[in-house]
Order: sequence, then structure tokens, then C-alpha cells
Amino acid sequence: MTATELNSTGHLFGDTPDVGMLWQSPTLHQVYVSLLENISNCMPLQLVYGEPGLGKTLLARRIYYSLRAHDQRYRVRFMPYPSIDLNDLMPASAPDSVNYRHVLVIDEAQAVPNQTLLAIARHINLGGKTHFVLFAQPELANRLHAPALTLWSEIPQQCYELKNLTKTETADYIYTRISRAASTSRLMPDEALIDNIFTFSNGVPRMINTLMRKAILHAELENCHELTKEHLNLARQTLEFRQV
Repeated sequence: MTATELNSTGHLFGDTPDVGMLWQSPTLHQVYVSLLENISNCMPLQLVYGEPGLGKTLLARRIYYSLRAHDQRYRVRFMPYPSIDLNDLMPASAPDSVNYRHVLVIDEAQAVPNQTLLAIARHINLGGKTHFVLFAQPELANRLHAPALTLWSEIPQQCYELKNLTKTETADYIYTRISRAASTSRLMPDEALIDNIFTFSNGVPRMINTLMRKAILHAELENCHELTKEHLNLARQTLEFRQV
């Protein structure tokens, strides 16, 4: 494998959200399918919880693009930031807007202020036509149990929780990404390296990406055509991981 191929493979483990790189474990795929089914069945509110780095933003964008592809049925908006104008909760006022299902996808919803959360609850309880899909860190679930937000308990809703990858899923995740490179045979981590990557990353995709990208960089700097445990340990050191 050439240095150019190594560098190309390193980009496959970038941190910038790229819907095309979304790897769906069986669990994540089921969440994706259920989200779409519930929107189709007019579920007014769905919430997806997950710790940072588990792929919430990629899943949110995948839902957005999937719905946008059916523009004869849906009018969908994606808000990747918590600063939401209350006017954004209302469907567009175009004459034909009643012919569509309106969906609002909100990422980083744990940062949405209580005033806006209450406005969403009131909108739904008053028969508003917008379907809400919120992606948030688990702290939002705790906030929604506060007395000030009791309106949320009255809303028909579906909740999901994204989990860390298992060791088998970690291996599949890495192999799937590397398989997109031009040449892969020597770069595929062996079982021992997979065990180490899983242990170091705790099955968090964002951490797996960072470890792999930095390990590949160290291999490239050494003009080495395969990954070794030494490369992985160097990657860990740059992230202040505990050395084994």
C-alpha cells in the first residue's frame, strides 16, 4: 500500500459527519427504520438519546435526506443547532402546505431551552401538524421529567437509546470503512489489534475514528504499509490514553 493509499484510507476515519459513511449496526438500522415508520404513522414526537460520539448527527442527517427524497409527501427541515425561533415550529404557510407532512429534525436538542420545549409540547397538544424528531444527549431525558415540563408526559412519543458498539460491531465498523480504500489487505487490523481498539475506544465510533486515523498517520510517517500495535499505542499517547 502506498503512502497515498494510506492517506486516503485515513480520511475514511474523519470526524466530520458524512452521511455516506454512516455504518448501521443491526440496532442502529432498526432505530432508523422505526423512526421512518413512526413518521409515516403520524407519531408526533420521537426522541433519540445517545452519548457524544455514537452517531446521532449522522443518523439525524440520514433521516433528513431520506425524507427529503420523498418531497411529494414530506416537507422536512433540519436544525443542527439549538437556537430555534419559535416561528420555526410552525409549518410553512404556502397554499399547498396542507398536502404535506411536516417534519422538524432537531440535533443537539439537549441545548434547546425550556421555553422552546414547552412551545413544542403545546404545539403538539393543540393538534399541530408538525412531527418532531429530536436527537440529544441523555441529559435531556432528565430535564423532561422536571415539573416545569410535565406537558411532555402527555404527548404520544417514542424514545430510543443509541448504545456503544460491541467488539464484533467494532470490527465490522472498521472493516466496512477500510474496504472502501483502494487497497486494503495489509491495512486490515488483525484480531489482536481489534481487541485493543475496542478496549481503548469503548466501542464509541468517534473514538474509533480518531484512533484509526492517527494510527494510519503514524504508519504513513514511517512509510510502513501495515498497522501495528506500536502505531496504535502512539495514537493512544496523543489522546492521553493510559498506556498498556
